[in-house]
Amino acid sequence: MSEEKRLLEKLQQYIHLVHTQEESDGVGLWADECEVSLISGANRFVGKRAIQDEFLGLIHGLYEKIDLISESVDVRLLNEQCALIIFAYHTDCIRRESGEPYGIAGLETQVYILENGDWRLVHVQYSGVPRG
Repeated sequence: MSEEKRLLEKLQQYIHLVHTQEESDGVGLWADECEVSLISGANRFVGKRAIQDEFLGLIHGLYEKIDLISESVDVRLLNEQCALIIFAYHTDCIRRESGEPYGIAGLETQVYILENGDWRLVHVQYSGVPRG
């Protein structure tokens, strides 16, 4: 299997994790050998526990349903140990409090390292604006 295909599988695992917010769906996704981080707008989450509890916990509290849809995916192998995935995205959500549909659209960058023969996320950054 090509490295690009392996990385795209990791992207699909991440998308599934956002949808379910289940910690078990993130097993093997994040790097173990370095501290991982996620930036969402003006918020920064450092460490797997903060990403799971604070970031995913936040979106779970806000939305009863969230689907992350990736578009225009660009996989870039920087070297044999590091890769980027850059893509446009939009979300289809249902607000937990009101039951109303909601979504954002923007750009996301994911940084991966090769750890013990497997691509693992070390950093995610996305920016988005509400969709009209």
